[in-house]
Amino acid sequence: MKVVLTPLGRVHRSVNELVSNVLARTFNSEVTVHSELSIPGECVDSLRGQVRADCLTTWLMSRMRRESVDYDIALGIADVDGYIPGLNFVFGVAFPSLKTATVYLARLRFGVSKDGESYSKFLERMIKEVMHELGHLLGLRHCSNPRCVMHFSNSVFDTDMKSWRFCSKCFRELVARGVYVSSGAVLNS
Repeated sequence: MKVVLTPLGRVHRSVNELVSNVLARTFNSEVTVHSELSIPGECVDSLRGQVRADCLTTWLMSRMRRESVDYDIALGIADVDGYIPGLNFVFGVAFPSLKTATVYLARLRFGVSKDGESYSKFLERMIKEVMHELGHLLGLRHCSNPRCVMHFSNSVFDTDMKSWRFCSKCFRELVARGVYVSSGAVLNS
């Protein structure tokens, strides 16, 4: 599976490296980090101080196609606050038909400082949201298992409660779809 990871706006290099490594290990993926792209003005809602996640995700897919980038999955990471109409915010959004997802880091920083232990919590939340959106791109829906990465998160507290791993049911579903998933990315029963 070829994944193109695109920083949208300023995203720290260590974030891109961590996501690349996790995806490569978990899905045996070939991950390419695209150069940073500026968030287009038409996706910014200046009144809300947020970015329209549906707009940015669609824009990312169009940009990758326009550049003739070879990928199976396009993943954008933006260190901003995202939303879609009808929701106050989103941690991420995935459009499986477009094979494109975006993850928004701003709210994942809640209660986090730059010190080691606290910053680790932010990185853990980010990986959970990346894995969650990738799961959607690979055909998974939300899961009722509160420990599964595919469980819906309505807040960072929900995100903190779940694992970055797939439950056995979601793992079997991915395998049935022909997706390689490392055994280390599966919850122990």
